[in-house]
Amino acid sequence: EFNRIRATAFPMAYFEKDNDARGGSKGVPRKNVRSVAGRPLVVWTIEQALAAYRESLRVKDRAVIHVALARLYLARGEKATAEQELTKALETVSGTDVREMTELAGLLETLGRKPDALRILSNLSAEPDHAKDVALQLRTATLARELKEEGLVTSACERIVKAGTVLKKCP
Repeated sequence: EFNRIRATAFPMAYFEKDNDARGGSKGVPRKNVRSVAGRPLVVWTIEQALAAYRESLRVKDRAVIHVALARLYLARGEKATAEQELTKALETVSGTDVREMTELAGLLETLGRKPDALRILSNLSAEPDHAKDVALQLRTATLARELKEEGLVTSACERIVKAGTVLKKCP
């Protein structure tokens, strides 16, 4: 169908040759339908394209994507839709990606779920790998102070000092 209408649909385009699966290259006739490891070469190409598509869907279903969508909905005043995206984010969160976890905590704060945000931040900041992350520790201490969780404030401030940062006053 495309070959029939392409000259009128695209009058300024130049078409070198038809590129269908039966073609191949000038050097290897019918290359795409020749067997490679028991299957036509074109099948290998299609399988790789499908694998890439599946991977793109997996990436789209990450918590950080749902958090970003929720923030967009909030900016448009659609709180109910933002809450739905938050639910999806909570379902897909990996628990290993610091950025993902901090973004999720930020969204929880924005939506008024500060105790849940503090739970995420305090667990994250208590991990040995993140003990020297001063920004994370300060954020945890600030939210803990706001929620009157003095034990968490003290713990976060101690980690900041152990990281070698001099504080005049802990949040």
